[in-house]
Amino acid sequence: MIGVVLAGGLSSRFGGRPKGLLKLGKTPLVLRAAHVLTQFCAPVVIEAAPGAGYESLNFPLIHAAQEHAGKGPLAGIAAGLALASGKELLADSDPRVAFAPCDMPNLTPAVYKRIAEVEAPGAYASTSTGFEPLVAVLSGGMRSTLLDALAQAVLLRTHSILDAAGARAIAFGDADAFANVNTPEDLAKLEALVPPQPTDAFFGFVGRLTRVVATLDPTEMCGRGVRQAMPLLQLIEPTVTEELRSMLRTVISFENQPERLNAYDEAVLAPAWRAAIGVNTIDFYFLGLMRDLIPPSRAMDDYEIGEVAVALARLGNSESALIAIYERVYPEVRNMPDVDRKRKS
Repeated sequence: MIGVVLAGGLSSRFGGRPKGLLKLGKTPLVLRAAHVLTQFCAPVVIEAAPGAGYESLNFPLIHAAQEHAGKGPLAGIAAGLALASGKELLADSDPRVAFAPCDMPNLTPAVYKRIAEVEAPGAYASTSTGFEPLVAVLSGGMRSTLLDALAQAVLLRTHSILDAAGARAIAFGDADAFANVNTPEDLAKLEALVPPQPTDAFFGFVGRLTRVVATLDPTEMCGRGVRQAMPLLQLIEPTVTEELRSMLRTVISFENQPERLNAYDEAVLAPAWRAAIGVNTIDFYFLGLMRDLIPPSRAMDDYEIGEVAVALARLGNSESALIAIYERVYPEVRNMPDVDRKRKS
């Protein structure tokens, strides 16, 4: 399906500065929403006013119709639904459009998975605190009802118009996933919950590490990948669930039984790993590292090694402990000079 990030609001509480370009951690809010949608949508576009500043983000842009100016997010939804008629944009046979507001940084793919399972022309989220009609999966056929509503002098509430078009409200118990950034105070509260970012020195180390890995032949890289996986697993093992610890014990019990290991990977580990993508970062990396222990082991490429190291540091693991693990497996990194250029943030 197509994904649309709604970023066309006036952002009056932020002095008119585009809300989606405000950063949480080091990432603009609009890119956090886009990242959620890219995990199950293609293409993903940003709906925003022309010249609002989103042009540099390398995502396609769409704009609400001029005659709908001042009509709020419903105008952006109507513009997004127009894409459903452009067959050349569809990556598969799913004719629906998924919408995400740019100011809900806690949304996850799991939210959309549940909404998309509803057998109705469209569906949107609701919680104990109210309706969330901008978190929705809608069919292109609903657009005519939205256009009729936009043509009226008095605009009904968005969820009421979606209901009239055949959408259903889906109740979610966890309202935190739908936390809005409506004010600078909201952004500050969420900022306090963002995991600490790795230091620049650690990013420099990861840069050296990936350059070392790039010099190794596939066989050597594969062997080192296995040797790095076990100590990394031991480092993060205390932070994961009992279910994952049980999986690790099973993998270890099959250590010299490759056929049983591969069968266990196919039946249990691989499905769990796919289910954790974008939903639970620590589970995702734990399962990925576990799978690297299974022969014939697939070596991590340099991108994966860097991403795993950075993700583990963000999850609160000691940078010195991570460096010690990688240096034992890749001792060449100690003599690799830093590249004299600024790291992209």
